[in-house]
Amino acid sequence: YYTSARTFFDSFTNVAKAIVVIYLVLSILMALLVLLNLFTMFVEEKRKEIIVLRINGFSIKAARSYIYRDTILLTTIGIVLGVILGFIMGAESIHSIESSMTYFIKSFDWRAGLTGVAVSAFMSFAMINIALKRIKKFGLSDINK
Repeated sequence: YYTSARTFFDSFTNVAKAIVVIYLVLSILMALLVLLNLFTMFVEEKRKEIIVLRINGFSIKAARSYIYRDTILLTTIGIVLGVILGFIMGAESIHSIESSMTYFIKSFDWRAGLTGVAVSAFMSFAMINIALKRIKKFGLSDINK
């Protein structure tokens, strides 16, 4: 009985690991594309404000810091809500695949959570830096575009 149960558990573990890897790869790709698109649109929407700042004598560095402050606030809110939602969805996922014969540990892994936070923050700031390259192309006469 032990051997068959162990074989079943090992096969289930391998399938679960494969599913997690597939979800992680897909979520990273989706996050990169969505973040780049959102930040590019964000910079485009702030075009008039950035040009007005430039007309009033602010440097490109000051305009970039204006965008960075908004990005830091939005990234922080997103990370906090993401960790909370991830904790809830993880517990629900484990609960839904748990049968009467199996029991999974449902404690939060802080290393995984902090890794997710670090990767999310890194991706966010990498994407905003790519989007902010457009600021140098904004001409002062582009305010009505």
